[in-house]
Amino acid sequence: MNKITVDLKIVLLLIALSGIIGYFYGKRPTCNLGKGIERVRKESKTTQLELSKRILVPVKEISDIENGKIEPDTMFMTNFASELGLTVEELKEKICK
Repeated sequence: MNKITVDLKIVLLLIALSGIIGYFYGKRPTCNLGKGIERVRKESKTTQLELSKRILVPVKEISDIENGKIEPDTMFMTNFASELGLTVEELKEKICK
């Protein structure tokens, strides 16, 4: 092996280690939005279909958000919060508790 190959392997190893260390020391997401939204929706005794009709979002989109396939957009969060009588900040706090 030549010096460049060894140096490259060391750099790649350091990058991988920094990612692992960052993950374990608070750089990972602190809240699963989808599961939190699902929990809050169920606490309000609302089905996906009912929520869909109230905030004019397809059921599939709600399902995809709750299953982590897509992130909720600002309009979804605003309408969902309004439906619950909350501000978006209050909703986020409730989701991430």
